[in-house]
Amino acid sequence: MPFTCSSGPREERLGVALSVLRYNLSCKAETRKENSARVSYETPPIVEFSPSTNPIRGSRTCMGNYDFSVFEGQSSFVSFFSVFQLEEFEQEKRSFLREAPHSRMSHYRKWATECAIETHRGLEHIQDRIMVGPFSSFTADGAVYPPDTSSITAEQAVTLWAQHFTHVGVSEALLSSQYIIAHVLGEKTLECVRRERLKEILTDKERERIWELCSKRLTRMPVQYVIEEWDFRDLTLEMRPPVFIPRPETEELVGLVLEDLKSMSSDLQKSDLRCLEVGCGSGAISLSLLHSLPQLRVFAVDQSQAAVCLTMKNANRLGLQDRIDVHHLDVIKDADVILSKCGSVDFLVSNPPYILSHEMKTLQTEILSSFEDHAALDGGLDGLNVVRPILTLASRLLTQQGRVYLEVSPSHPAVLQQLVQETLTPWNYLGTHADLSNRSRFCILQKK
Repeated sequence: MPFTCSSGPREERLGVALSVLRYNLSCKAETRKENSARVSYETPPIVEFSPSTNPIRGSRTCMGNYDFSVFEGQSSFVSFFSVFQLEEFEQEKRSFLREAPHSRMSHYRKWATECAIETHRGLEHIQDRIMVGPFSSFTADGAVYPPDTSSITAEQAVTLWAQHFTHVGVSEALLSSQYIIAHVLGEKTLECVRRERLKEILTDKERERIWELCSKRLTRMPVQYVIEEWDFRDLTLEMRPPVFIPRPETEELVGLVLEDLKSMSSDLQKSDLRCLEVGCGSGAISLSLLHSLPQLRVFAVDQSQAAVCLTMKNANRLGLQDRIDVHHLDVIKDADVILSKCGSVDFLVSNPPYILSHEMKTLQTEILSSFEDHAALDGGLDGLNVVRPILTLASRLLTQQGRVYLEVSPSHPAVLQQLVQETLTPWNYLGTHADLSNRSRFCILQKK
């Protein structure tokens, strides 16, 4: 019996070939007219397949109002097809089931490619969530479906997945492949893996785990979220979306704070040093400072509950939970609450949202994805929407000659210097420091 769509009459075929093993059509129920038929796109559950869980050939599943046929063309190769009444397809499928898959794979891939392209044109409104392309031999001509990783070494898997990531436009393709496979093998980087281990055949469990993580990376999920951890200076922190991923520049900010504190002969070297961090995110800054300064206590706030939870989770993981207080508070709305809970501090440190709103659209696609919290990036029209309240709060809770350490946009140091001069605020602007790319990135201010 031919496949039909429950929402319309007999129509031309509509095939979908997806190059991901995990696919979640995360759109709300919406209706679209396609070839004069009403077709509903409903939110289906996440669909997961791996080499060990491939469905029986010819089995059917349903996502929304689509009737899907799942056909396994070769080992570790899964295609999803949504078909509107096509007896020819049903006959061709039966023919494939009778014959050896590899004998007609070339013709099958050509047909799958045509279906995918045809479908992609018809689904522009969700095409950013569908990955399609030519289904030819991966090793021969770089197709877009995930590679056959059966009986493969870790070294070969790195190469194959890097090629695949490159072909579908995943940024930092080689590094992504290396980090994922090193993680599955229990190491931080591929360089840490024994050379002999790289040449060993991966186990079924390892292949399945690599397949799972690489499928996440295909959705443009940052690799830090994929492997769920990342190193920041001397610490390994857990990473979870949507909490902001700390960048290398922020490691430089921590280094600057430590260097500046050590160079001072004032009360900032006392035994009960206190600090406030605004926008703690994963806890990278606060926990790094606590790790390096045994005499320090930190009061940290973030407007994101997810960030507060992750900071505390990382603090417990590192055994630093007794020296940090983390609260779900917004520096713009809850300044008085912060002041009452925190009391006075010796210095304030922050990597606030500082990207100008009109510059947000120029960021990399992965940064603009739905994985990271955009509220941790967008600093408003001039990028100072959060910086101004930080300085206002700091003037109220810093001890005499207390300092503020900020990571900002390269355009901000000059603006902040002018702001201090024109408004006669209780600040001395001590200096601007460049990052490793020689961009003005860090500011130090001192309360008069």
